[in-house]
Amino acid sequence: MTKRAVVFMTTAIIAVILLSFAFPLRLSDTDSKGFFEVFGSHKIIIIKNKLILLFFRENKPAVIYRVAIGRGGKEATPEGVHKVTDKEKNYSWWPTKDQKKLAKKRGSILPKVVSCTDPRNPWGSRRLKLDVKQGDGYDVFLHDTNQPYAIGKAITTGCVRVGKKAMDELYDEIDIGDSIVVVKSF
Repeated sequence: MTKRAVVFMTTAIIAVILLSFAFPLRLSDTDSKGFFEVFGSHKIIIIKNKLILLFFRENKPAVIYRVAIGRGGKEATPEGVHKVTDKEKNYSWWPTKDQKKLAKKRGSILPKVVSCTDPRNPWGSRRLKLDVKQGDGYDVFLHDTNQPYAIGKAITTGCVRVGKKAMDELYDEIDIGDSIVVVKSF
C-alpha cells in the first residue's frame, strides 16, 4: 500500500472518530489509487473493528457511516467480498428462536412475523440482501434500523445496520450485483 493511501485512510478514520459519528462525513475527491490497489473497485467497504462503512462513488470516497455488526461467533458478520442479490422496501421481520428468547428475557413477546410498521421490527424500511449466510444459516443484510442506539455496536445476529439517512442514500446508489467488502480491520 502506498504512503498516500495510508495517510488517506488514517486521516479519514481520525476525522470520523473526532466527529463522534454524529453526522455522515463527506469526503473530498481525494486521489485514492493506493486504497483501491488493496481493496479493488467496490462501492462499499465495511471495516468491522472500526464499526464503519466507507461508501465510494466513481472509485472516490464519498461518505463514511457508522454501523452495527454481528455479535460474534455464529452471529458474526461474515468477512469477504459479497454481492447484493436483492433489494427490498417495507418488509416484515421473522425473528429467530434466539431473538424471541432474548425478547422474552427483556419482557417482550414477539409474534411469528413483525410487520414493517411495528416498532419492534429492528430492520427499518430498506434492506440489501447479500449472497452470504451467517453461522446459523440465516441470510445477511445491509439494512437501516429503527433502533439508532444500536449503531456503533456489535449487536446484530450477523447483519450490518446503518441509520435511516445512510440507507436512504445507499439504497438508491447500490444495484443488484454490486460488491460489498467486509474486512475485520484496516
